[in-house]
Amino acid sequence: MKVTTSGRCILITAILALMAALSPGQQSIVDTKHNLSASGIGSQRAVSDGRICIFCHAPHRSTGATPLWNRADPTLGYTIYS
Repeated sequence: MKVTTSGRCILITAILALMAALSPGQQSIVDTKHNLSASGIGSQRAVSDGRICIFCHAPHRSTGATPLWNRADPTLGYTIYS
């Protein structure tokens, strides 16, 4: 059986796509320091609000006049934490 170059490319692409789909990855921030809700494990968290996404994302029924980001654009610089 003779395999063409395009056939090899298709096979390699399919294998890589399958590997990417099956590889474990971070799918949630629930158990990370990025969960800023009251149930978060980090030192920075809310006192009572249990909603996880609300700290960064606005509800999806926003007006559309601004991006779906639950913060005003900063006028000053800010320090990124690790």
